[in-house]
Amino acid sequence: MLLIRVRCFSSHQIIHQNIFLRDEIDETIFFNTFRVIETKIKRQLRINLYESMWFYCGCILNQLYLGTDTDEIRTNISKILSEGMVMMGVVEFMKKIEIEIKIGTDHVISHTIRLVKPILMSKN
Repeated sequence: MLLIRVRCFSSHQIIHQNIFLRDEIDETIFFNTFRVIETKIKRQLRINLYESMWFYCGCILNQLYLGTDTDEIRTNISKILSEGMVMMGVVEFMKKIEIEIKIGTDHVISHTIRLVKPILMSKN
């Protein structure tokens, strides 16, 4: 069982998304969606706000499954998306992102990753 809580903070509102993966089927669907978003990025198609949130969650889960420490994950995923990879307005809605992942049912393991200005701005 996995519970992922995502909060994106802009200057005037907070956007929430909860993703609950109760079994292997849900997890398969989650990672298939993650791969679709990854393919869009590789094809240089811009992704929207919810795809950006999903992408960060997928990257974090992949690294948690590899046994990576949360401080290293924070370093690895900070700035994985740039302004040119996301649709207009996404940067403004993602001034800060907070992702909390709870794994398990009996002995719940919780990880929280917070990123400030997670999207790289292009230099003009």
